[in-house]
Amino acid sequence: MKKLPAVLVFSAMLLLLIFGDAAAHAVSDSLALCVTRVIPPLFPYMVLSSVILSMDLAAPPYRRIPTEKWFGLPRSAAPVLLTGFLCGFPVGASGAAQLVRDGKLSRSDAAALCAVSSAASPAFVIGSLGSQWTREYGLILWLTQVAVSLFLAAFVFRGSGVSPSVQTASEKAVPSAVQSLCTAVTSAAQSCIAVTAFVTFFGTAAALLSVLIPPLTPLFSAVLEFSRGASFGAQTGGLYGIILTGASVGFAGVSVLMQTASFLLPEKIPMKPVISAKLVTMTSSAAVSAVYYLIRRPGVSGIPASGSVFMPASALFVIAVLGLITAAGKTASRLLKHTEIR
Repeated sequence: MKKLPAVLVFSAMLLLLIFGDAAAHAVSDSLALCVTRVIPPLFPYMVLSSVILSMDLAAPPYRRIPTEKWFGLPRSAAPVLLTGFLCGFPVGASGAAQLVRDGKLSRSDAAALCAVSSAASPAFVIGSLGSQWTREYGLILWLTQVAVSLFLAAFVFRGSGVSPSVQTASEKAVPSAVQSLCTAVTSAAQSCIAVTAFVTFFGTAAALLSVLIPPLTPLFSAVLEFSRGASFGAQTGGLYGIILTGASVGFAGVSVLMQTASFLLPEKIPMKPVISAKLVTMTSSAAVSAVYYLIRRPGVSGIPASGSVFMPASALFVIAVLGLITAAGKTASRLLKHTEIR
């Protein structure tokens, strides 16, 4: 077992020598993906969310959100939840880690918070995937992630309910606006470089493994780098393709898990809740995708089958999907009420 890492590393180096051209194209494609679709929406949101958390700017409006009652988490977790849903990976992990550094959240609560605040952004799911399938499907897929995350936060990964005043002996001084902005920009830039590195590395790995074993291309694409898996599913089309797309987005891929780990592990925040939540979201997203395809039969043009994304039928479908997820979730919570997933 100790020799396995060495075998894998030398095998990877051999693959790079044999498939050098394919590796170069994969690196170029992954960097282009980051420059055009990943970093532009991610960087400004990471800067703003860091400033909001460090200066506690969101305290007045977020005091109205009863996160203690709903999720067992302090009010300081509310902006991380919302920015995680709206900004995409890995903003939730970054915010949870920052709360631990600032002494506003325990490590166990941060693990629970990160598990339920990591979702693909609506800009990617509705915009990018929506242009490949339908925007209606993108909206439903994003709402599915949010619904599953909120259920897990309420019933499975509930926080300890310990307030920040109990966790910290003294309150930290709020930094100035200039200091917060400088720190936020620097931290966000470093984080975006790390995200680019992970996307490029795992995107290249998926491409090389696909060249080596072509029949397993869908598996490599979905497991290693989720945007590749989602695009492959859209190119494939049909029931199989849309299930692959939903599963890829729900699981988020090893690349996102490693991005998340890069924020959590330095703060000694456990990863197990994050992995468990991703597996649940993967299953739910794949199931919802299959139901959507069987009902709506989306074409390959990216145009909704019956017009606007906000048509009444779409709204009814979203309500039905969320109802089914809630019903299934309540059943699962009864089965798991004596089992702590931590």
